[in-house]
Amino acid sequence: MTYFLWLAIACLAVSWVLVRGVNEFPTNWDTLSYHLPMVEAWISEGSIYTPRNMKWFFPGNSEVLILWCVGLFSGDFLAPIENLIGASLLVCSSLSLLKMLNISGLFRHLVCFAVVANDVVWHQLVDSKNDIAAVGLAIAALHFFCVHLTAGDGANYLVLAFASLGLLAGVKYYAVPYAVLFAFAGVFGIVVSRRLDRISWKQWALLVAVFFAPSCCWYLRNFVVTGFPLFPQSLIGQDRGTDDASLFATTILGHGNTEKWFLLAQAIWGLTGPVHVVALVALPASLARLAIGGVVGFGENANGVRDMRSVYCILLVAAAGSVLLYLVTPFAIGSNGTNMVFVSHGYVTVRLGLICLTLVLIVVSVAFEGVFRSARCMEIRGDRGMGVLQCHSIRSIFALLILAIATAWQFLRRMIPSVDPLQVNPMGVNLFPEDPAIQKYGIATWVIATVYFLGFVVVSLFWHRGRGRVTCPRFVLAGGIVAVCVAVGVRSAIWHQGFDTFYGRFLGMDALPALKMLEQRKGLHRPSILVTGQRSYPFAGSDRHRQLGQCYSMPALKRRFEGTAETIRFFRQQRTDLVVLRNSAEWESLSISPDLVSKISKLEVTNERFLIYSLRQDVIEDLFATSVQDIGR
Repeated sequence: MTYFLWLAIACLAVSWVLVRGVNEFPTNWDTLSYHLPMVEAWISEGSIYTPRNMKWFFPGNSEVLILWCVGLFSGDFLAPIENLIGASLLVCSSLSLLKMLNISGLFRHLVCFAVVANDVVWHQLVDSKNDIAAVGLAIAALHFFCVHLTAGDGANYLVLAFASLGLLAGVKYYAVPYAVLFAFAGVFGIVVSRRLDRISWKQWALLVAVFFAPSCCWYLRNFVVTGFPLFPQSLIGQDRGTDDASLFATTILGHGNTEKWFLLAQAIWGLTGPVHVVALVALPASLARLAIGGVVGFGENANGVRDMRSVYCILLVAAAGSVLLYLVTPFAIGSNGTNMVFVSHGYVTVRLGLICLTLVLIVVSVAFEGVFRSARCMEIRGDRGMGVLQCHSIRSIFALLILAIATAWQFLRRMIPSVDPLQVNPMGVNLFPEDPAIQKYGIATWVIATVYFLGFVVVSLFWHRGRGRVTCPRFVLAGGIVAVCVAVGVRSAIWHQGFDTFYGRFLGMDALPALKMLEQRKGLHRPSILVTGQRSYPFAGSDRHRQLGQCYSMPALKRRFEGTAETIRFFRQQRTDLVVLRNSAEWESLSISPDLVSKISKLEVTNERFLIYSLRQDVIEDLFATSVQDIGR
C-alpha cells in the first residue's frame, strides 16, 4: 500500500515539475534575481568569483546542482529538475530517520507525507530556491548521527553526517547556524553515549575536513576578496550593510509589533496546514517527553542494541535549538524593523522556518509513538488485558485516520483546482485557495501523473511476474532514452524561439528585441551588459550570449556602488558595453552624475519603459588613468 502511495506522489511531483517547471519559462523573483544569474555567470566566466553578479558572494551548493542540470545545454530550461533531487533526499532521509526511531509503518509514512505536504515544497519544485535542499541535508545529517549511535562503533556514518552538514552550510547563509547546531547536537549525543573516546584524533580530523570541504570554497572566496567570509561585511572593504540592531529587528523575536504572532500563526496555517499547527502546539510536551527519555532512558531502539537516551538527546537539542534559530532568523518578519511585509504574505516566513517545522513534526511523532508504545506495555501487564488493548487499537486507528485526512487535505489543497464550497476556516485562509498555476496546469498535471502511475504499475507487474524479464525493461529503457532526447530537443527549440517574446510581455517592456537589434548594428558578439532592476536574468539571453551585470538595492546592501570612482572601476574591469535603465534617473543609483553621463555614454535606444546606453570605453580608460578619485568633481 505504501509503495503505491509514494509511487503516486512521485509521479505527481515529476508531472508537476515537467508541466509547471520545465515546460514554462521561470518567473519566480529569486530565480530571476540571483539563482539563475549566478549559474549564468559561472558558465560565462568559468569561475565562482563573478563580481558582475549582484549576489556573487552567496554560497552556491544548491546552484551547483542547477549547473549540472543546465551546463550541457544551450538554455536553462532543465533548471527545475534540481529541486527534485532535494525533495527525494528530504523524503528518503525523513523515512529513514523515522524508521530508525521505531515509528510504526503507517504512522511513519503519514508523517513523512506531511513533511512534503505543504505549499513551500511544491512551490519550490518548479523554481530554483534552495530551502528543500537545506531541509533534506539537515534531516539526513540527523539520521546519520542517530544511526551511528544505534548501529555500531564505526565512523562511517559520522563521515556522512558531517559531510551532509558541510553541504548544508554551503547552501545559504541562514543554514550555517543550523549546520553548527546539528554538529553540536551530534557531538553531544556521542558524549552522552560515552563513546567519545572511541573516536581517534585522526577520525576527528577527517570529520572536520569533510565538514569544511563542501562549503569552505564559498567562504574562502569571500575572505580572499573582501577580508571577511560572510556578508554584509563589505564588497570593497567597508561596511555598507545592515547593522546588527536593525537586522535583529527583522526577526520574529526582535520585531516590536505584537501583531506578528497572529500573522505568523496565519502564515503557518495557510502555507502548511493543521498537521504542522498541531505539531507546534504539542511541541512543549514532546520536548518534555524527549528530555525524560534522555534522562531516564525510556525504551530501546528498533534493534534493541543500544540505549535510546543519546538519540533522544540529539533530537532534543536539535529541535529546541532549531526553534530558537527560527525565532532569530533575519528577515522572517519584514525587510526592516518597521514593516511586516514578509510575515503578512507568509511565504518567506514559512520557508525560512522549514527546517524547524520539519524537525518539529518528526519530534512530535517520536513523542506520540512513544506514548502509544508505553501505553501498550502497561496495558499488557494490567488486569483488563485484551479489552483495554482493543479499545487502544480503535483509538489508534481513529487517530491515524484523522492524521491521514488532515495530511491528504494539506496536500490536495495545493494540487487541485479551486473548489467553490468550503472557502473559510478558523484562521481566515481559504481551504482551497485559488492558485493561478493550479487553475492553469492542475488538470494536465493530474492526467500526466495518472499515465505515469499506470505505466509504472504495468511495468512492475511484468517485472515481478517474470514476463519479459529481459526484453520489457530494456525496451522501456531504450524507448525512454529516445523520448527524453527528443523532448529535450523540442523544449530547447521552443525555449530559444519564445524567450524574448515571453519576457518582453512578462517584464512589461520590449527591451530584448531592441537590444538584439542594437547588438547586430554595433557588431557586438558577446556584449557585457549592466542592468538595473532585480529580475534581470532575461537580459542574459536564451543562450547566455550576454555577460550580465546587475545593479539593484537589497535590505543588506542599499547601494552597490558607493561612489563614482567605484562605478568607473567596475565599467573598466568588466568591459561593460551596454547599460539598460528604466529611466534616466537610475544613473544616480550607479553613482554617476548627470554631467558625466553624456561624457561616458551615448543613448542608443529610447522608449517610455527603458533606455539603452552604450559606453565609451576610451573615455572610461582616460578617466581611470588620470584620477579615479577626482571623477565626481
